[in-house]
Amino acid sequence: MKKLLAMLLALVMAMSMLTIAVFAEPGDVETEPDGTGDIEVTDPVEDTNPPTGIALAVLPIAVAGAAVAFSKKH
Repeated sequence: MKKLLAMLLALVMAMSMLTIAVFAEPGDVETEPDGTGDIEVTDPVEDTNPPTGIALAVLPIAVAGAAVAFSKKH
């Protein structure tokens, strides 16, 4: 049943992509002018972000791991 549902979903996605490609007209896409002439290069700026970002990202994972370990013991 799950394979049938997955195949049906894939078929619907493929059909939606085909209908978008088939009914597209030449005026549907707006092209932007190539603005390569006005690029301004500046010197790199010193990074002022605090170095605690990785610690704050890992903290919830550590808490979840501790909770799982605690629940398995009890």
